[in-house]
Amino acid sequence: MAERMDALVAREYTDRDGNKKTSWTKIGSAWSMQNGGYSVTLDALPLPVMGERGLETRLILKVPQPRDDQPRQQQRQQSYAEQSGGSYGGQRDLDDDVPFSPEFR
Repeated sequence: MAERMDALVAREYTDRDGNKKTSWTKIGSAWSMQNGGYSVTLDALPLPVMGERGLETRLILKVPQPRDDQPRQQQRQQSYAEQSGGSYGGQRDLDDDVPFSPEFR
């Protein structure tokens, strides 16, 4: 059994061609406990949907899948760092040789 699982909500929808599809939204994580149970932390609460037995809320635990967009995210972070003139997050390196004028203090 996996040590950590993703907590997901599945929603069915119909695409523009009329095909039924499922959209998965990660709403939290679950960690295995020593006693065999799971501790679940939710970042969002799932809304109930009308199911076969009336309103129901279903949470699905799955082993985390490797993210296929990881290289794109790293490229975006690197691009942002270059545009912001420093490290990721917009922090610039202030260790330069530009003198400061006393009138701007």
